[in-house]
Amino acid sequence: MIEIEKKFQVVSFDAIRKQLADESFDVMEEFPPRVQSDEYFNHRQLRFELQDIALRIREVDNKHILTFKGPNRDATTKIRTEVEVELSAEDAEKMTQMFLGMGMHSVAKVVKNRATTLIRWQGANVEVCLDGVDEVGYFVELEIVADGESEIPAAKEKLESLAEKFGLSDSITTSYLEMLLQSRGQM
Repeated sequence: MIEIEKKFQVVSFDAIRKQLADESFDVMEEFPPRVQSDEYFNHRQLRFELQDIALRIREVDNKHILTFKGPNRDATTKIRTEVEVELSAEDAEKMTQMFLGMGMHSVAKVVKNRATTLIRWQGANVEVCLDGVDEVGYFVELEIVADGESEIPAAKEKLESLAEKFGLSDSITTSYLEMLLQSRGQM
């Protein structure tokens, strides 16, 4: 799967929430806010940050998901291949021990409160995520998942159009992990 994402830092979520409630958006589903804890791993010789890849284990609602994110393919939009595998709590612990045993180390845990609304926009399913990220700030992420390369240009245009509709500008491609490490003076 290919993740196409635009991220914007905001002061609050009030304007977006109001628009989602007042505008004629085709709201397909709203999910209650959930805490996501993402533990990122790296290897001092492989240096994932230099390859612009990420390896993490996410815990949300007592579920665990191992995720690999490939390098970003675009300067203004996050466009990455993403591979996910659901794990049991026991398997997540075993994976962590395997990573550590292979010389990897835990870089940091990014903890966020995420409220997600799934909407239909210009024929595409778009996740609108309102993220309060510990130690970092508040962000709106707009995301479309594409099945193939040919869908990327249209998905990118749809996200740009939706961002404009919401009044969002100055998208950022810096990851939450990078922002967290910068805020801690570790980058």
